[in-house]
Amino acid sequence: MIDQFDIKHKKLIQFILKKQKTNYEELSEYSGLSKRTVAKYLNEVRDFLNSFNVLLTIKQGEGVYLEGDLKELEDTLNSLNFYSSDSKENRQIRLYSKFILSSEFIKVQDLADEFFVSRSTIESELKVVRKKFLNQGFEIISNRNGMILDVSEQEKRELMSDLISQFWGGLSYSKDLGQNLILQVETSTYLEQILNTDNLKIITKILNTFTNITSLILTDYEYQSLAIHLTIAIERIRNNLFLEELNSETDKRIIENNTILLSELVEEEFDLLLPEMEKSYLNNHVIAIQNNVLNNEFSYTPINVKDKNLHNLITESLASINPDVELVKSLILHLDAAIVRLKLDLNIYNPYTEEIKVSFPLAFETAIPLVYNIEKNYQIKMNDDEIAYIAIHIQNFFERASSINRLKLKAVIVCSSGYGTSKLLEQRIKSMFFDEIEVSRVLSLGDLEKTLVTEDLIISTIPVSQHDIPVVQVSPLLGKLDREKILDVINKNTEENHTIDQFMGYLDEDLIFIDNGSQDREYVLSKLCGRLISKKYAKEGIFESSMAREEISSTAIDSFSMPHAQIEYIHVPKIAIYVNKDGIAWDKDNVKIVFFFALNKEAKKNINEVYSFFNELISNEEIMKKLIHVSDKDEIISLIKKVNE
Repeated sequence: MIDQFDIKHKKLIQFILKKQKTNYEELSEYSGLSKRTVAKYLNEVRDFLNSFNVLLTIKQGEGVYLEGDLKELEDTLNSLNFYSSDSKENRQIRLYSKFILSSEFIKVQDLADEFFVSRSTIESELKVVRKKFLNQGFEIISNRNGMILDVSEQEKRELMSDLISQFWGGLSYSKDLGQNLILQVETSTYLEQILNTDNLKIITKILNTFTNITSLILTDYEYQSLAIHLTIAIERIRNNLFLEELNSETDKRIIENNTILLSELVEEEFDLLLPEMEKSYLNNHVIAIQNNVLNNEFSYTPINVKDKNLHNLITESLASINPDVELVKSLILHLDAAIVRLKLDLNIYNPYTEEIKVSFPLAFETAIPLVYNIEKNYQIKMNDDEIAYIAIHIQNFFERASSINRLKLKAVIVCSSGYGTSKLLEQRIKSMFFDEIEVSRVLSLGDLEKTLVTEDLIISTIPVSQHDIPVVQVSPLLGKLDREKILDVINKNTEENHTIDQFMGYLDEDLIFIDNGSQDREYVLSKLCGRLISKKYAKEGIFESSMAREEISSTAIDSFSMPHAQIEYIHVPKIAIYVNKDGIAWDKDNVKIVFFFALNKEAKKNINEVYSFFNELISNEEIMKKLIHVSDKDEIISLIKKVNE
């Protein structure tokens, strides 16, 4: 019987249903599979078809056809979502999943037969899967019995949890018969392939009961993490696979009353006994939930902060951006719970990490010193997912500060209709364009001709010609068309201030490199830092600083990386570029372009514009692909200048 349905199974059956009678040649031509592989697929589906009282008949001279209750079979096929393993990526995900979920040795040929691909194809994709496990600190070991992932039970469960999190369908709210709001899990097609979703639904019911009794509030992440943990635990316990003995003081905490309650609910529903070790791991989840912000009233002032050390770490680590009270408060609330969670070895999964790193590089980079200090002071490790959540808080601050500190256009009003009319126009401009325009003075046309105008804009009720400053002629009543004309000028001014000039100003031809032949991160950083030092743009120690930054979190994103160094090593702010079409081994990634941001306090006034343009550059797939294959420095400059075209 089929271990896991492939989309080709479904297509072959539907093709036979449509044709009524066919043959191997037609099936091969339709599916793109060899006749031998078609035969394997047809043999695989026999048991599936028998469950519908349908017989697959293959007779020489007559062909291939189906007999029996074909209507029920057709309806079932149309209603089911079949998982496709057509692509290399999907096969690799399935291979990765299989090693995590299996407790038995696996043979290469069995995998080739199961996936209906050649042995060489499986061996090639196994190399990718092996590398992925090695990057996570695990190894697939091989012997005469086959291959197996060398992990402990706890590590296996953590890998399972991470895998399931990637295909988590999310949470939704609905009402029960008593009209109470309850949480439900949205399962995805792939999730159903790797998790017992029937058990998950029961766990969801238990958690709703648990929260109703205890009045505890769970964040979406806590709900997801606890539901996955329990679903995996139930399946493993039923297969007599238990967690190892506890060995840390954290794991040996006193079992909370709420943990006892949750354990009893689980034991009753599934008719089993949870071992004490399982209860202790469950206890970690409950403690984290009890300590979250939602279950603890907290009114922030610097005086009543529970953890003064955390407050000081935040304000000192982010001193360069002058954090406001709202940012400090939001980070204290987030980090206070995160530190407790991380001390309990409960890591977080952030589905938007890569997107945050690309969209908000400045916020992510600003979070790094804070993360370094938190790790050092609290003896915990924060991964990129954790850093990305911190970056969101910092990005909120940047956007909040930007709206407050945005420079207003200075405008002079020219009006000849009298004081009352000019005051009406001034008041309407202040009312309608409060955030964009500051009216500095009101002049008559005669005064305008005698006065040096230093403002950004002239708003006039009468024609004004031959003036160097933009002029917008409006009615004193400032109607809709008048407002649109003013908005056009505001938008044009904003765009001009958001040009590539700020970014280009930090480029230097002597800091642009085009190379070939595979290299590694250390080589490239050494080369870039060496040139920065020789040009007296930076001082000794910049290489070590940039490598230390990489140790916290790799700056590689897709095909590029954006390394940094601490500002004290930079004399003159510059951006260096290194291109190598053959690739650069960058930690666990392979990149083709390196943008080295050697910026200091001198660049602070332009930093938002620089990163904003950089985000536009790296988001332009066409230009990024062309940059990889450039042949000279002028071509790099030319391509970058085309970003805003």
